[in-house]
Amino acid sequence: MAGIKYKKNRGKYRGSRTNGWGRQAQHRGSGSNAGHGWTGACKHMWTWVVRYEPDWLGKHGFNRPPQVVKKVNAIDIKTIETRLAEYEKAGAATKKGSQYEIDLGALGYNKLLSTGTVNGKYSITVEMASAKAIEKISAAGGSVTVTSAEDDE
Repeated sequence: MAGIKYKKNRGKYRGSRTNGWGRQAQHRGSGSNAGHGWTGACKHMWTWVVRYEPDWLGKHGFNRPPQVVKKVNAIDIKTIETRLAEYEKAGAATKKGSQYEIDLGALGYNKLLSTGTVNGKYSITVEMASAKAIEKISAAGGSVTVTSAEDDE
């Protein structure tokens, strides 16, 4: 019998209708665990929902309409310092004497943040700016023109 190959599952539950799962309907659907998914969440599984997922049902919070939400695209002083040459090529920054005039709105930014150190004089025009960023640039001899009515801290 050395030359005969047998299947690996040979002899497993031959002639069995249920393959070890009791009566024929068992192990067929999800009857043993009270239904598929969230079936019965408001009926026979309600006590489970109350204990384990109490915040699952109903609405939560408020989503503001997209046209009302203002998207903030921020840039910090460190990035301006490192990319000043790029901004000059793009035409968003011009050098007048020892001072650079930078229009951040032309670059697509609407907020100036204070991360980094100021190594030159900058005259920056932007929609919003943090108080610390304005303070840093003013201390270095530059100025920040905020075009929006509201400033951020």
